[in-house]
Parts: sequence; structure tokens; C-alpha cells
Amino acid sequence: MTGALLVVKFGGSHTGSTMLRPWLRAIEAAAGHVVLVPGGGPFADAVRAAQEAIGFDNAAADEMALLAMAQFGRALVSIGSRCELVDTIEAIDAARTGGRVPVFSPVALRAQSTTLAQSWDVTSDSIAAWLAERLGARLLLVKRIPAPAGATLRDLARQGIVDRAFPDAAVRVPVWIAGPEDCPAALDAGAPPGRCVPAIPLVPDPVARIATPRWGWALTGSGHFFSECLDLVRTLDHVDLFVSRAAAEVVRMYRQSLDLPTGARIFRDTTASAAPVGLFYHGIYHTLVLAPATSNTVAKCVLGISDTLATNVFAQAGKCRVPAIVFACDSAPEMETEAPSGMVRVYPRRIDLENTERLAAFDGTQVALTLAALGAALDARRRSRG
Repeated sequence: MTGALLVVKFGGSHTGSTMLRPWLRAIEAAAGHVVLVPGGGPFADAVRAAQEAIGFDNAAADEMALLAMAQFGRALVSIGSRCELVDTIEAIDAARTGGRVPVFSPVALRAQSTTLAQSWDVTSDSIAAWLAERLGARLLLVKRIPAPAGATLRDLARQGIVDRAFPDAAVRVPVWIAGPEDCPAALDAGAPPGRCVPAIPLVPDPVARIATPRWGWALTGSGHFFSECLDLVRTLDHVDLFVSRAAAEVVRMYRQSLDLPTGARIFRDTTASAAPVGLFYHGIYHTLVLAPATSNTVAKCVLGISDTLATNVFAQAGKCRVPAIVFACDSAPEMETEAPSGMVRVYPRRIDLENTERLAAFDGTQVALTLAALGAALDARRRSRG
């Protein structure tokens, strides 16, 4: 497995399952790119039973439940061959660097987080979501019960498949849930096994209305061939346009309009993590085009930063194996480009050119260096889709 980091929460209910060792082998096969969060399993069940029998408070039960997770984690380290018990972000990074699978022990959690309640509403599910957000990772919950088709996180919480706090804890984390039949030989670099589960239903439901996968096109704050890129957008059938805040400024400065064909949709940068970004998880898009792409956008894409609508849709496309075409503005040591007042000469920095080269090496990403190359890439994509 290469690429994006994956946090795997492995339920403690697997202690009595024949799938415990196959899942552990699959996780260890991805050593260096995965973090394991153990559930509490029978150890947590013992805490619940003891609380009912003795009557100690939730603060005590919380501390014991965290120790229960550490106990199951220690058991996994014992039966695994590449696992290492850790309790800090720094230790996670060190274990990954050494080609190990960090198994997160939450015994020091309360010193690291004050946002998770000390109650049975918070279990290893929410703790795994908290860790995934801290690490900027995706989250895979390995359960004994598969997620029903179409269910949201709140549906799963109501059904008791995840804990009650999980929908809020995981609202900013891409979540997959795998059932017993989903165990792979090894975790790979694409979408995790199982089912991707949205935080909330998409309202109105665009998936139900779309029979044909669409083009996604993201505009950034570059004026380089901006009007020509809009002309190319208008040639596409079934297209959604993602307009970053900077792109909206360019539209005004260059006196452009966003008149698009009937059926095209425009999503504006009101929030970088808005519901349209989640459409990439549901097969809505067959291709993402990022054009024109500023040197700032290219640099963020190379570094994995997704803090604008444009960089976020690029990140989600990569996570969901949606091919991307990027028209990079800075493609030569000396260039002519269009400013609001007319043509100007610019001299891209070495770091800008190097980032363009780095982006071209990304899996599933094609970088176009000229407008003609962008047009050719679009034509090739059309042909490949019949």
C-alpha cells in the first residue's frame, strides 16, 4: 500500500473470530501506511459488567475502557509480526518510518484530547475518528456487522453499529466500514475495502438523479488561458464546475461569465468540505480537470494540502481513483500570460517548475503544459469512455 494514510479500527469482537489473523496479516502487509486502533472487545465488556455490579462512575469506567483497548492492542502485538504498541503521534510517526504498524494505545488520551466525552457514548470508534482527523487520514472500521447500503453515519449509530458520538466525531473524516466478507489479502493504495459511508445524506440526493457519470472541472485563481478553459468547459456534456474563491475573483477581474450548457452545475467555495466534495465517494465523476492551475494550487496538491475547494476536490479524486487532468500554469522558465490589463512576461521560479514535475509523477494524474495538450487530454479521455 502506498499513498494516503489509513487508520484501521479493528473491533475487539474479533477476538473469537476466525478472521482475526487474516485481517491482521492484511493490515501488516500495509506496514508504514496504516495505523491500527484496537477495540475493547471482551476487556471492555468486563468493564461494563463491573460498573453495573460495583457502581463506579463514568470517569473510572472511561479510564478502564481505555486500558481495555490497550489490552487488546497488546494482544495484537503479541500475535502479529510487525506491530508496535504506541501512545503518541510522535511514536506513530516513528513506527511508520521504521516499517512497523503502530497500534494505538489510548491510555494517555485524556492528556491529548478534551473533546471526547467520558461516557459509553464514546468507544474505540470515536477514538479512531479523532485520531484519523489528527493524522489527516482516512478511516476504516472493521466490524463483525456490515454496513447496510445507503446508510449514513447517524443511521449506523441508531442501529448500534457505531457508537453514539461517532457521527459528530467523524464528520470531517472519510469513513469506510468493512464486514466479515471484505477482508483483502492486503490493503492496497486505492479505496479501502467495504463501503464508504457519508456523514449525512446529500440533500437533495444528486446520486439518485444522475444516471451518467460526469466531468468535474475546478477553476483556480489564475488568468492563464482562463477564457479558453471556460470555452473547453462549454464543450463538455454532463459537467460540474467547482469555483474556488480565487477563481471567482478572476471571473470578475477578467470580465468573464460562467454561462454553461443546460444540465451543468456550479459549486462555489462556500466551504472547502461542503457536500459536493463528498460526491467523489459515490462514483459521480469519471474525470476531474483542474484548469487553469496556479503554482500555489500545484504546490498544495504536491504537498497533500487540501484547504480550498479546488485542492480538496483534487485530494478526493485521488482518494477515490478518479483520474485527474491538471493544466499547470508554470510550465517553462519564461512565459507569456494574460493579466487583466493585457499580456505580460513572467519567469516561474525553479520551485514552481519542480512542483509541476512532481505532480506529473502522481498516480492517476496527467499534467498538461499547454492549452493544446489540455485539449488533447480531454479528447483522449472522451475516446477512452466511448
